[in-house]
Amino acid sequence: MFVFKNSTYTKVGDITSGITASDGVWVDKKGNVYVANVISNVVEYKRGAGSPICTYSASLTDPINGTTDSAGNVYVTDFEGGAVREYAQCSNTVKATFSVSNPEGVAVDTKGDVFVSFGGNFEEFTGGKGTILGATIGSAAGLILDNKGDLIADDQTNGSIDLVAPPYTTATQLVTGLSDPFHCSLNSAENLLFNANHGSATVTIYSYPSMSLVHTITTSDGIDGAEGVGESPDAVF
Repeated sequence: MFVFKNSTYTKVGDITSGITASDGVWVDKKGNVYVANVISNVVEYKRGAGSPICTYSASLTDPINGTTDSAGNVYVTDFEGGAVREYAQCSNTVKATFSVSNPEGVAVDTKGDVFVSFGGNFEEFTGGKGTILGATIGSAAGLILDNKGDLIADDQTNGSIDLVAPPYTTATQLVTGLSDPFHCSLNSAENLLFNANHGSATVTIYSYPSMSLVHTITTSDGIDGAEGVGESPDAVF
C-alpha cells in the first residue's frame, strides 16, 4: 500500500507488513487505516504504524472493502461470501451479518443505517432489515456517504462517479469518462473526493461537490495500480 502526503500528493512511504492482495482502503476518525486483503482478511493499522494492530477474518471468504461507524464498529463487504459482516473494534468475532448477493461497497450513516452497493443496486439496512432502494446504476462498486446523507458510488460499467440523494430513487452522474472506477473516498472536510481508477492505474482527486479535477496520481508518481483509496481521516459519521 502506498502512502502519499496531502496537498502535494508526493509519495512518502509504503506499508507492506500484513498486505497480501490489497483492495479497499478505509481510514477512521482516529486515523486508523483498514486494508481489505482479497480472499484473506482485513487488517487495521494504528495511525503512523507499519504493522497491523488488529485482523478481521472470522467468517470471511472474499473481503474487498470496509468502513466503520461512529462507535468504531467495523463493516466488511464479503463479495463471494454474500454478506456484509460487522465486528466490534479489534474483535475477530462477527457481531452482525447483513446478507447481500456479491456486495461491493458499504457505508454507515449517523443513525447506524447500513448502505450496501451490489450489482447495479443499493440496499439500506435499518434495524437489521434490508430494503432495496429505487436508484440503479450500471455496476456499483465503491460506496461512501457525505454529511447530507448523499450516497456517492463508483459505476464500473459506465465509467462514472454517481450521486444518489435521499430518498435514493435516482442516480446522477457527477463525473464520466473514467476507466473502471473502483473505490472512492471523501475527506473529513468534505471538500475533496478521491477516486481509484483500476483501469487506468490512477487516482483522480476532485473538489467536492463541484467535482472539478484537482490532481491525478499516476504510475509516474510511484504507484503500480489503483484499487482502493483512503484519506486521513475519511468522512465518518
